[in-house]
Parts: sequence; C-alpha cells; structure tokens
Amino acid sequence: MNRKEFEEKYAQIVGLAAQFNEIARREGLLALEDKFEDMPADDDRDIFKYGIRFVVDGIDSTYINKIMTNLVNQEKDEEMRVLKTIQKEAVLLIQEGCNVNLMMAILNSYTDISLAENEAILNSIDYSSINKDEEIPDETETSKLQIFTTMTDRAIQTVLRNLDSLVFAKALKGEGKLVREAFFRNMSERAAEMIKEDIRYMGSVCSEDIEEAQESILALVKKLNDSGEIDIT
Repeated sequence: MNRKEFEEKYAQIVGLAAQFNEIARREGLLALEDKFEDMPADDDRDIFKYGIRFVVDGIDSTYINKIMTNLVNQEKDEEMRVLKTIQKEAVLLIQEGCNVNLMMAILNSYTDISLAENEAILNSIDYSSINKDEEIPDETETSKLQIFTTMTDRAIQTVLRNLDSLVFAKALKGEGKLVREAFFRNMSERAAEMIKEDIRYMGSVCSEDIEEAQESILALVKKLNDSGEIDIT
C-alpha cells in the first residue's frame, strides 16, 4: 500500500466513523443497524462493519476488543495493520459514546498525518442529515447554577478543572445562555465546542438526572469554597 492509498483509506475510515458516532450519540447504537447498506462494500481487510455489527448486537466491549485485536494481529502489511487498528479503535469509541473531536484525535494519533489534515477531514464531513440545533432553555431566576453568573473567572476556572465532562454537560442541559456563557468564556474554544457537542448529542435527559448533575456541581463549589480554593462570598 502506497502513501496515497493509505491517506485515502484513512479519510474514508475516519469519515465513516465520525458519521456513525454522531448517529449513535443522537439516536442510540441500535440506529446504526439501518446504516449498514450505506457502508462501502466489504473486503477481507475491512473490519469496521464487522465490529459495528457486534456493537449493534449489544456485545460487551471486552469481547469485541479481543476479536478485533486478533484480526489486527493477523495482518502482515504494516500500513494495513495501522488502518485496522484505527478501525478497531473507532468501533470501540463509538460504542463508548466518545466525543467526536476526541475520537478524531485518538484515531489520528496512530498516524503521522498532520493535525491540520485531520481537521480538514473532519470539517469536510456532511452532517446535514443528522445534525439538529439544540433548543437552549429560557433563563430562569430559579436556575440552580445561577451562582456562576456572579463568580469570578478565576473561581469558575478552578471549578472547571475539577469537573467530570459528562456530568458538566448534563448539568448545562437544563441551563440557559447566561449560565452557559459564564462557563464557556472560561474554557478554550476547542474545549467549549466539545462540551457543546456532548450537550447536543446526549438527546433528551430526564429532569432528575439534570438536577442530580447540578447538585453535584454545587457540592463541589461548596467543597472548594470551604477549603479556601475559591471564594464565593
């Protein structure tokens, strides 16, 4: 396999993986079952479709990893082994529900393709058939996280360093623009985009789960304030 063939195959793999990731995060893993017919024709070196079938069937990731690792290890061509490894990782990351930008960074780390080239591949993917704008809730005075609109940027950044990203995204799901902006202005542009993506593709979340996530953040604020790491007075 020459360099051009490798790059073309890589772009095909990560493009398909990104699309499947978006569908799975919005509609659930079972929604991928309807997408098999749209996938490129199988060949004896393409294990992505093979792995996705296990994911749709609900097979535990431990067994999927074992099966696909065995298939990767049988590949004698070095560049094809890298591509198969990328396919394996893509399948497992889709099953895990990984953020698409983080997934692309992980898959790219197996190659010497530049980050700029990798970004261009991601930007060229057409999500128009699956992307939907998220409806941001109206701002309310009873917002549990309203306190963040009056906290200093330094205090907010300290809180952010101690937050689990999925809990954070779930908590913001029920918040309006002012609270969100208080957080996003204290994050890098890329980090903010990843959280926005998590919010957008987690689908509907019950109010109890949102409230639990928000309460955990408030508990963290209290802990950091009591320890003197932040001052919210």
